[in-house]
Amino acid sequence: MKEKYDDRLELQIFTTDSKEAEPYHFVRSSTNFLFEKELVPVGIVTDKDKAEESRIFVILNGER
Repeated sequence: MKEKYDDRLELQIFTTDSKEAEPYHFVRSSTNFLFEKELVPVGIVTDKDKAEESRIFVILNGER
C-alpha cells in the first residue's frame, strides 16, 4: 500500500487504549482499520481482491 500510494496515503498505528483511539470505543485487543475516520471491516483490509474493490481504492485512485 505504502509503495503504491505513498503520496496519497498516511499510515498511523495506535493501540486501542491510546488517546487517538478513545473516540471510537474499540473493543480491547481487536484489530481495527479506519479510513477517513470510518471503520473498515478487517475482512476487506486483509483480502487483496476485496480491498481493491472497496471504496478505499476508489478514493486513493482519484475516482471519487
